[in-house]
Amino acid sequence: QDSDQDGVCDAEDDCDGNLIGTVCDDNNICTINDVYDENCNCIGQIQDSDLDGICDAEDICIGGDDTIDNDNDGIPDFCDSCDNITIGTPCDDGDDCTFNDIFDENCICSGEMQDNDEDGVCDAEDVCIGGDDNMDYDQDGIPDFCDECSSKTTSFKRNRLKHSGMGGVYESKELYGHSDPSFTISDINASDIDKSNKNFIDIVEVSYTDMNGEMHLYGVFSGEEQDSVFIKIYGPVKSIMVSLKDGYDGKAPNISVRLSDISYCENVAVSQSLLAESVNEDNKGLRSLNVYPNPVISGHFYAIFDHVGLEKEYTLLLTDAYGKIHYRQDFFGNENKIMVEFDSEKLAGGLYFITLMSPSNKTTQAVAIMPE
Repeated sequence: QDSDQDGVCDAEDDCDGNLIGTVCDDNNICTINDVYDENCNCIGQIQDSDLDGICDAEDICIGGDDTIDNDNDGIPDFCDSCDNITIGTPCDDGDDCTFNDIFDENCICSGEMQDNDEDGVCDAEDVCIGGDDNMDYDQDGIPDFCDECSSKTTSFKRNRLKHSGMGGVYESKELYGHSDPSFTISDINASDIDKSNKNFIDIVEVSYTDMNGEMHLYGVFSGEEQDSVFIKIYGPVKSIMVSLKDGYDGKAPNISVRLSDISYCENVAVSQSLLAESVNEDNKGLRSLNVYPNPVISGHFYAIFDHVGLEKEYTLLLTDAYGKIHYRQDFFGNENKIMVEFDSEKLAGGLYFITLMSPSNKTTQAVAIMPE
C-alpha cells in the first residue's frame, strides 16, 4: 500500500506525502506560516520586518537595526532615548533663564539658573539687574534699586565722633523717610602700646529707625577687625544713629571715628506723603518728648511727654538696641505733662530707646546710659 504514491510503501514510508503543505508548528518563535515541506520537515518563514537579521519576536528595537549600539548600553541607538554619548553635550532646554544647557545622565536637557543679583528672579526676567526686584517701596513696578529719584546729600552734626573715659557717645541724623542712605565710617582703630596689650578698641554700633518707628541694629564694628566700613541701608529711613565706645576695658583714653556725608535718595512723592503724615499724626497727640539727663552717667533719668492728647490710651516702652523691652506702662493721657522716672542702675550701659505709642502715633527718643 502506497497512499502517497511515492513508490515507498506506507509501512516503510517516513514521510507521508499527504502531510506536505499542511500546517504545523516548528516551535520557532521567529517563524510564521509553518508547513510541512516535501521532506515532511515542519518549516516556517523567518519574520524580520526591519531586516536587521534579528527576527521580530527577538527584536529589541522593532523598526531599527538592533546591531547598532554606539554607547554599548544594550539598547540599540534607534530606540535609545538616552544615548550616553550625548551626556554632557550642549543642548537648548528652551528656558531663557538658564545658560550652559547640557544633557544630564538621564539625557534631560537642563541648564544653570542665571541670577547674578541673587534676588530669586533670573537675569532674563530681571526688571532691575543688580538690585532686589522684590523690594518696591512705592509699588510702582520699578524695584527700589532702579527707581529714579533725586540724589541728595546731608551730613551729621559732627563729622568726627569723639569720646574719652567711661561709657560712650553717639550721633544721630533724622532723614524723615528719605530712602537708601549710605555713608562711610573711617578711622576705626585699636591701639597696641606695649605690643602685648591693647589699651583701647573702637566699637562702633549703627542702628536706624524704619517708617513704622521700629529700631533696627544695622551692625557692630570693631577696630580689631577693620579700619573703615561702608553703610548702606535700603528703603525709606526715619533716622540713623551711630555710637562709639571702648571695647577693651571701657576706659578709653581718646578715641574717635570719622563720619562721612550721607548720600540718600529723595523720592519727592513719597517724601511729601511721609512728611504730611508725620505732621498730621503729631497734631493728633504727641507734641514733644524730652529725656534728661542724656547721656546718663548714673542714678535716675526721666522721660517727659508734653501735651499728650486728651483721653487717649498710651503705652510707654523702654527698649535696648536689640529690641528687648525693659519697661512697659499703659496709661491714659491728659493735657498735662507726664513724667516717668527710670533707674539707670538697673540697666547695663548702652543705647536705649524710649517710645510712646498712641492709637495713631509713635514717638521715639534715644538715650545713652554710660557703663560704670
